[in-house]
Amino acid sequence: MSWVKLDAALFSHPKVLRAGNEATGAWIRMLAYCAAYLTDGGIDADTALSLAGRQKVIDRRVTARLLDRDGDVLRVHDYLAHNP
Repeated sequence: MSWVKLDAALFSHPKVLRAGNEATGAWIRMLAYCAAYLTDGGIDADTALSLAGRQKVIDRRVTARLLDRDGDVLRVHDYLAHNP
């Protein structure tokens, strides 16, 4: 079984507040996906869209700088710094 770390103050972080609840829920699903499949924080665009439900949700995560675009892959910002 794999785990992902979440800071207890996540709910009040400025990036999370800017992105909103829907985008944050999708981001947590993406974190869990990365942990479950050992992707080191990378998610292909199709899987990210499946997890997020709508492109607008992904765009909000990118704008909030919680996801980074890397070609056709999205990367959870600083994933390995917090989930070694």
